[in-house]
Amino acid sequence: MAGSLKDQLHAEMTQALKAGERTRLGALRMLAAAITNKEKEVLHDLSDDEVREVAGKEVKKRTESIEAFEGAGRQELADKERAEREVLAAYAPEQLSEARSTPSSRRRSRVPAPRRRRISAR
Repeated sequence: MAGSLKDQLHAEMTQALKAGERTRLGALRMLAAAITNKEKEVLHDLSDDEVREVAGKEVKKRTESIEAFEGAGRQELADKERAEREVLAAYAPEQLSEARSTPSSRRRSRVPAPRRRRISAR
């Protein structure tokens, strides 16, 4: 892998454009836009780790969208989001791309908050 993840992203965008892969190209463009927005926010070029973090957030968004679309009975939109998530997973951190792909891994155990005592005013 020569160059940074951003260079790899732009090369893949060019390949997808030439191949006519609309879904892949759209997902890569959205990732590039998210990276640009983050760079403007933090006022410096993102490192590869920061690019992976942005990609991880995009993968998470797609996972949440898939659940919402499936819950609403919109399977065609869920399939589109699933295809985009697969493209973006290549740029996300390993544990995130694997862990977020299964809904059961997102369940968290909740620890109840400590009970507060009522203090009566006298």
